[in-house]
Amino acid sequence: MAAKGEYQHKPGEDRGTYKKNITQIVEKAQAAGVKPVILTATVIQENLAGAENQKLAPYNDFLRQLAKEKHLPLADLNAMFQERIKAGSKVGYKRLTTDGVHMNAEGNKVMATGVLMALGLDSAQMKKAQEAWVPLEAQAAEAAKQTAEAKAKADAAKKANIKTAPSAPVLK
Repeated sequence: MAAKGEYQHKPGEDRGTYKKNITQIVEKAQAAGVKPVILTATVIQENLAGAENQKLAPYNDFLRQLAKEKHLPLADLNAMFQERIKAGSKVGYKRLTTDGVHMNAEGNKVMATGVLMALGLDSAQMKKAQEAWVPLEAQAAEAAKQTAEAKAKADAAKKANIKTAPSAPVLK
């Protein structure tokens, strides 16, 4: 990901290296007695037709196939995000992310749901987990509000100090 938020494919890179590396990670984990959970990558910029998501598709296809071949749990976050976006997003509106990449509260819930489902939680366990999120969301909202207020206060103080600071003498 480049600073502009665009994927930049470097000449010579290919999915073969990615496939080889991910497969080796999974196999080493399994050899050590660890049962990996495979997660697909979420969508980029919440634009399903975007070039970034078209480039991402074969990687997610590989992850789905690897999970199937290795009999591993799969949290298909990409499919979950696509479903949510198709169900109700306005074009250009970020429903699941703050900036097209980093999750907002709703995106975090979608991801958590996908992982918990992959881990095998039943509907009663999922309901209990989702109920536990409510007070956490309230705490997060309060913390964000306090942070924003503190930043605004600090910015105002800084601006006031700039206006009232004595100017440096001019040397002639």
